[in-house]
Amino acid sequence: MLLFQIDWNHIVAGCKRAGIDPRWLVEVVAEINLYLPDDWRITRSTNNFRVQIIGERAPALVGRSYRSQGDEILHIIDSIFLKGFHDKFDLAQVTGGAKDPVSGRVKKEHPEIIVPNLYFFRPCPDDSDSPLFARQYEKIKVDRNGRPVGDQFHRIHPLTKAGLDLTHFRWVRWTTNGDVEPVKTVEPEFSEYHGKNYWETPFLKTSSKRGESQDYLKRYEAVLKNAGITPPQPHERPPSPYEREYKMLVPGKAPEVQQVFSLIHDAVQETGFTIRPDSD
Repeated sequence: MLLFQIDWNHIVAGCKRAGIDPRWLVEVVAEINLYLPDDWRITRSTNNFRVQIIGERAPALVGRSYRSQGDEILHIIDSIFLKGFHDKFDLAQVTGGAKDPVSGRVKKEHPEIIVPNLYFFRPCPDDSDSPLFARQYEKIKVDRNGRPVGDQFHRIHPLTKAGLDLTHFRWVRWTTNGDVEPVKTVEPEFSEYHGKNYWETPFLKTSSKRGESQDYLKRYEAVLKNAGITPPQPHERPPSPYEREYKMLVPGKAPEVQQVFSLIHDAVQETGFTIRPDSD
């Protein structure tokens, strides 16, 4: 669940920096929580995260993730960034704490200081059940020393309360300026292919700089109430552009096969699926 840090004034200052209305931000966070699984981990160089909004307004939500009770993960938003602004915690990891200016070259060599974990599309794509997508794989180019250079292609999968949709995905081109563009194909020179790595998520109670989980839940509820926002409902499911097909192989002689096939037909006829023998 996405929650706000206790110092609401800091969130408001981040909204001002990003040029967005705090009420708009609260609406977006409430909508993301409709789809974000309770146990989803979004971690980067440590337990920090970055959620990139895609739409007319495109701020990034940055903060840290913690384990609460059971498998529940709380994602506490600490600030609101412009889409191309780097995360100082990631920068410290890749530079060893150096405080040199973050140039375009640094971003190209260390894209992990600005690359998102999640993408949230507003409005929701017409052909998707969810506006929330998780970055699972990326294709990049590297220089002769094996360092990333420039843009990346991210393979993103829809995310719902039930978890990750492994069957369907789409590609987006992401630039080190934070720009995102949906694409149909990946350019062939982007050959390096990486999976998403996850870091250990600490328990909230072990952090001396954080409060109790109830403190953040109460803050979240109060912010929604003060903004006059009722928790939204999931998007109406659009007609699916996909067909789902299952094939069943029944071994045995013809009479036995026909008998088993009849049983299968009777079992699925009320599910909405169409069942027929394969002519092959």
